[in-house]
Amino acid sequence: MVIKTAVSASNSDDKMGLIVQCETNNDDLSAIAGGASVSNTSGNVVIVATHPDGVAGEVPKGWRASAVEVGGGVPGNWTLTVYAVCATVN
Repeated sequence: MVIKTAVSASNSDDKMGLIVQCETNNDDLSAIAGGASVSNTSGNVVIVATHPDGVAGEVPKGWRASAVEVGGGVPGNWTLTVYAVCATVN
């Protein structure tokens, strides 16, 4: 089992979406759990979705998340980080 992450660029976009893939270099890992976090937000960003990423009916190969600014937005840059707990699934 391994935890993989993807971090967005730090910018002032009003919404962000990101995917982290478990499978790299043909290691055949699948996403068994995941989540997301935001930073530098002053509390004005919410995560609106976090879920497995993959083909319906198959074991997911990654994790997807998105976040948006609320309540007047963020006075500056912020980032979105997506986490996937990856493991070999038999």
